[in-house]
Amino acid sequence: MVGKTTFIKSLLKKLNEMNYPVLPQHFGLIPAGWDYYWDYLKFMNQRVIMDRFILSEVVYGQVIRGYSKITPETYRMLDANLRLNASVTVVIVGDAVWYEKQVNEIHSQRTEAFSIEQNIAVNEKFKDVAYSPSYDVDFVWQVSDSVGYPAESFVAQVIKLYAERMARWEALYGQE
Repeated sequence: MVGKTTFIKSLLKKLNEMNYPVLPQHFGLIPAGWDYYWDYLKFMNQRVIMDRFILSEVVYGQVIRGYSKITPETYRMLDANLRLNASVTVVIVGDAVWYEKQVNEIHSQRTEAFSIEQNIAVNEKFKDVAYSPSYDVDFVWQVSDSVGYPAESFVAQVIKLYAERMARWEALYGQE
């Protein structure tokens, strides 16, 4: 709805062309018995573009169950581990009016796991989290009628930061 899949495809293509081979991974539902710190660490790798990850639990947990099993402090520890792997965190959200229009249109065309109201609440919560000082997010793109989906220049900014972090990582730890 907000262009996340298209953004990921563009990012994958450009990173692979630049000799930063990466793989996409979709992080889905959390299994029973999940440890909300240690189990996330197992999925932290370089050269992976993760579609949904830690912030999804923060947001969906708050919207669906009223609280997240990841505190801001735990998020900061997990984020530090991500940064050790040269990770870049990107959040793509929709402007409230634009997003509600999109959700209403798409909801009638396919089966959704969440209600229209929950989808809208998730989008708004992602904005709250993305702009909160408690959660370190590198880039936020807010889609609207006037701005549109993430632009190539935005993809280039993300890649530039990733390349800088990878160069630092390689200087500190050597080639993979």
